Amino acid sequence: MIYLYFVFTIALAYVTRPLFLNLLREGKLIQSNYQEEEIPVGMGLYLFFNLVTDWSLGYLIGLYPIQRFIVVLVLIGIFCFLGFIDDLLGNRKARGLVGHFSCLLKGQLTTGGLKALGAGIISLVVVIYISNSFTEAVVSWFTLLLVTNFINLLDLRPGRALKVFSLALFLLFLFSPWGSLPIWVLAIPLLPLLFFYMPLDLGALAMLGDTGANLLGGILGYFIIQIMGIWGEVVVFFLLALVHLYSERYSLSTLIEENSILSWFDQLGRSEFEQRETVKHSSPVRLEENDDRSSE
Repeated sequence: MIYLYFVFTIALAYVTRPLFLNLLREGKLIQSNYQEEEIPVGMGLYLFFNLVTDWSLGYLIGLYPIQRFIVVLVLIGIFCFLGFIDDLLGNRKARGLVGHFSCLLKGQLTTGGLKALGAGIISLVVVIYISNSFTEAVVSWFTLLLVTNFINLLDLRPGRALKVFSLALFLLFLFSPWGSLPIWVLAIPLLPLLFFYMPLDLGALAMLGDTGANLLGGILGYFIIQIMGIWGEVVVFFLLALVHLYSERYSLSTLIEENSILSWFDQLGRSEFEQRETVKHSSPVRLEENDDRSSE
């Protein structure tokens, strides 16, 4: 049964990808990326629809109980909704967590501030529900929020957020205890989704947007707090806290570009994108699908 289920997730991911891409284009949900190219944003809707459908089917065929996925479904559903509002209405006058909260203190609500408040509330509800102690809930809460915002911070170049998410999830799976195997069943639909969406992202033909970055961050954060012990979460929390403190003053993209290893990983899989950029700048004719990637 699980093999047929996996085949279904592959078929659904393949069929729905062009449908959602066209939906965003026809709905004029277009934004400028970091190179001022206009491309569809909000392909996180594609990921969310597939996950909801796949998980619901998994419940109907008895692959896992409803308690196994309903919590993460509510979590990423609200994360997606808040991210979608930011994709639709957001502006870049306030940047970073400090910038958005500074606006809140002045009585100005930004979409980033709304996203931070909403994510904070639903995350608190989720960690209280799944945690065994007050201390664990507090650590899990901060970890979940920082992981989610970290993926959002990375979504500034083609494929960057997806590659970090995939690598982090793979390493987490590789070193997770056998007892966590039932939780990993939730990750089955992610495999075809990442496979079919990755070329669009690396090829700079569409953006995840905050809709997708929030979804991926929420999923990764959920798996971390479900699988890693409290001390593992503490390590993740402090590492990401340092990253966020750095990003408030300096550019993560500049840091990545100036580090040979990070730059290699960042460029991995983007050769086709680089070729299109070369063609674009050498030709006076604008290519219709010569699109690029998201920007903050």
